[in-house]
Amino acid sequence: MKTRFVIFFLLILLNLSFLLYGGSLYLGSRATTVVHITEEGFVPSYVQIPAGSKVTWVNKDANPHWPASDFHPTHGQYPSEEKGCLGSTLDACHPLEGGEAYSFVFTQKGAWGMHDHLYLGTTMMVEVVDNVLFSKISAAARWFLRSSKASAPSPEKFLLLEYQEQLEIIKKLSRENAQEAWQYLKSAYITDDGQVLATDTEWLDHPHIFAHIVSNEAYKQYGVAAFSVCSPIQVFNSGCAHGIAEQMLIEVGVEKAKDECFNAPMYRVGCFHGLGHALAVLENYDISRAFEGCGTSAEATACYDGVLMEYVWSGPKPNISQSDPMRFCMRFEHGDARYLCGTYLPLLFMKVFDWDFEQAAVECLRAQDTTIRAGCKKNFGVLAVHIAKGNLQKILQSCSSAETKDYEYLCFASAANEVLHSRFYDWENTALALCNHLPSDMRTRLSWCH
Repeated sequence: MKTRFVIFFLLILLNLSFLLYGGSLYLGSRATTVVHITEEGFVPSYVQIPAGSKVTWVNKDANPHWPASDFHPTHGQYPSEEKGCLGSTLDACHPLEGGEAYSFVFTQKGAWGMHDHLYLGTTMMVEVVDNVLFSKISAAARWFLRSSKASAPSPEKFLLLEYQEQLEIIKKLSRENAQEAWQYLKSAYITDDGQVLATDTEWLDHPHIFAHIVSNEAYKQYGVAAFSVCSPIQVFNSGCAHGIAEQMLIEVGVEKAKDECFNAPMYRVGCFHGLGHALAVLENYDISRAFEGCGTSAEATACYDGVLMEYVWSGPKPNISQSDPMRFCMRFEHGDARYLCGTYLPLLFMKVFDWDFEQAAVECLRAQDTTIRAGCKKNFGVLAVHIAKGNLQKILQSCSSAETKDYEYLCFASAANEVLHSRFYDWENTALALCNHLPSDMRTRLSWCH
């Protein structure tokens, strides 16, 4: 009875609003909305504005922050005719120092997710509407109906919610108990037999952000033992490992973070890889400085890999000439660094030259430097899997573009292994199908093909 009364009362208010404004749509104020970026995140973390309004983000923290459109790393959710530095034009395109501001005028209606490119667990939502008053009353009614529910919805119902509601649930669960939040996230997106539910959709981006949020809180609650909470660590594009390392750097600094990684032998490689991602962002995509942070230990190679992966997927476009495209990797004198650079070179070519995957891979495999070429061969299939988001037909198409049968078989083999490792949708059947494209003697030698 109480619920019905409240809803009835809200509807009366709504009708009064239309009468007061002569039945026309109330567009609200188009004054600039200011969002502060603090140590705690975006304040406020949700704003609702009429189309044509400006939002200004001001960094009030001593640390740099980088507001950008979802989803990481492409920043392409907000639609725009022109491409920004990474995806959408809704992107500061560089870290904002203390006191620095970034503004954007929203013309497209919808609910647009934002995140801090430097700290992926920091998120907010900008909702652009026609009628602000109507939307606020509707939102109040929805909030009232939800507020009586003390527990989170079932995982099945969670998947049906709007992204903003999902974010708030994951944030709340993570603050209360990060381990339980991780189990909840897995139960929503991973089936009992280990299958990730979605492929080739933005759902793959959502849980990656959620994993960052959970793991930020997991490190606060458990320290480096958070790696044991995030099992299996490789799901959701290793978002949990990245988030742990991100929070670790914030709280203890580079040298102590490396010590913590050393003291976690079961997760040491993943920890150093995550540190590489965090260092790339911390050093504003200066690869040389990020490599210095990695150090020179035996585990530094995993850190180098994280740096280069973060740079290629999420960093700014480097200045590379098509007449000498290998120069980017040739600058690395350390053999491991040059090899790892070769593993990501096709993706870099796609980003800089707007080549399709097939053209980029062929160019990389033609490298005169044997170390770079070896890296290309090793990672050809891995990149094909991630660009295809695990879609079998797209992987087959990419691998079949190789210039020689040997390269094609290497692509199938490494793709099958990566599908199993990352557990993309229907991973067992996809890996089996890829292995079946290999000669029988090669298939017999590969443990993941039988």
